[in-house]
Amino acid sequence: MSNFGVQGLEKFDKLTREIAKMAKNLDGETKEDAMKAGAEFLKGKIEKHPNVPVSSQNKSHARDNFKVVKNKEDNVYEVGVSDKYFYLFFHEFGADKGFHEVDGKRFVTPAIAAKPFLRPSLENNSDKIQEIMAEVIRKSIKL
Repeated sequence: MSNFGVQGLEKFDKLTREIAKMAKNLDGETKEDAMKAGAEFLKGKIEKHPNVPVSSQNKSHARDNFKVVKNKEDNVYEVGVSDKYFYLFFHEFGADKGFHEVDGKRFVTPAIAAKPFLRPSLENNSDKIQEIMAEVIRKSIKL
């Protein structure tokens, strides 16, 4: 039996510890800039994803209202939309025809097929997001 799995985990664990040490040595502004740059890139990918629903009516579209906001409680940046666009949840995960409750409000929906756009945007771009964040850090520490 190979020890590859154990060795692989040890290397991963070592890498994780080294990254954590480097992160401790970064100033707050650099961390902020890196996280925000990654979030802004993800926002752009979400906005352009073909599954983001667009209304045929002449009105504000969810696609044009994604925002990057800092969650001060968790000290991270989040990409999302206001509660006005709650229906995107139904498009991401799908919905059965009928009544649904969101934040104490009841809505009637037709059957909505799941057409994910948030998850694929993150999964398909996670390497690039990390590269963007790493580049911000490299520039800051002049590597």
